[in-house]
Amino acid sequence: MDPRGGAVYKTTNDGIRRDTGIGHRSIWRRILGGEEIRSEVAVRAWQPPREPQPDAFEVSDDFGDIEGDDGPIDVRELFRGVTRTPIFEPKVLYGLLPDGSIVYSDSSAYALKIAPPDGEGPVRTITRPIEARPVTERIKEEHKRKTEERRAARPPSPTMRRIEAMRAAVGGSTRSEPMISTREAPFYSVVPVIQRLSTTWEGRIWVMRQGDEILEDGPIDVVSADGEYVGTFPAGATRMPNAFGPNGLAVFIERDEFDVATVVVRRLPGGAR
Repeated sequence: MDPRGGAVYKTTNDGIRRDTGIGHRSIWRRILGGEEIRSEVAVRAWQPPREPQPDAFEVSDDFGDIEGDDGPIDVRELFRGVTRTPIFEPKVLYGLLPDGSIVYSDSSAYALKIAPPDGEGPVRTITRPIEARPVTERIKEEHKRKTEERRAARPPSPTMRRIEAMRAAVGGSTRSEPMISTREAPFYSVVPVIQRLSTTWEGRIWVMRQGDEILEDGPIDVVSADGEYVGTFPAGATRMPNAFGPNGLAVFIERDEFDVATVVVRRLPGGAR
């Protein structure tokens, strides 16, 4: 939400992308003040180039044409030129400062860009000399192993449990071969330094860096909008809050072994607010 009121912000990190020639990713401002919602591009962020992925999707031979307005459509043609997000490709991370400025990260470097309210004026950049880590074969294997372990340990969602129960009740299989499947996603060349970004109501910027271990939370830097370094929470000292509130409050959503959520509210120390 815009701290000045009257607008909300939204961005889309490309999961599946077709090359449209636009060449940037957008942070959108949705203006709520009139009878109709109006949208405008507040920030044009950098878009990483992608290598062609001719086999990103595999369509089963049993999947026939689908009917379109102008006749049958070959499903394979729909996926031609479409790419999947490479693992570790930098996302557009952003937060809003009290005056309406937008702080965002759009690359693998430690670079925080601050766009002025309503896009009027030059973009400032806050940097730290921390290099992105190259993606090695060891990192690829570690990522695959941890991803599989987390997927196996994750409890099924209530929706999936209901679907499997209904299939079992009618004597059907709980598994079926997909008609459209995805190939293994490629890897980006480096692991981005910045993993998460958020802002407090008082104007501090929280920046979570990549940890020593892949897919693990790293240290969290706290900096001011002027680029002043406030301090760093070591890895494991605190999680990144799910939301910030007034008077130094921060919200954390914690989940137990049954995936039941609890909302915990804590008050932050003065310098971190």
